[in-house]
Amino acid sequence: NDISFHPVHGTCSTCGYDGIINFWTRMPKLAELSWMAFDAAPAPIAATAFNRNGNIFAYAVSYDWSKGHSSNTPGIPNKVMLHSCKYEEVGKRAARK
Repeated sequence: NDISFHPVHGTCSTCGYDGIINFWTRMPKLAELSWMAFDAAPAPIAATAFNRNGNIFAYAVSYDWSKGHSSNTPGIPNKVMLHSCKYEEVGKRAARK
């Protein structure tokens, strides 16, 4: 549902209907990506963003309308969550040998 980029390290975050957020980092000198996944949220992730410094990652847990209005029930949470980013999550990763 959304993609955002870390303003310092260029790490990419992706999220979607499954409630899972992934951080993707390009490994130096390799044409592959390394990734880290969060535990699934209780509902779809509708939007994500890093703050200006990249030390806070915000994401919106909310119904995303992918299944139409009939699937939007009162029990689905609507909230904005903040995650304090660690270098190990968003920083440059060493190339594997």
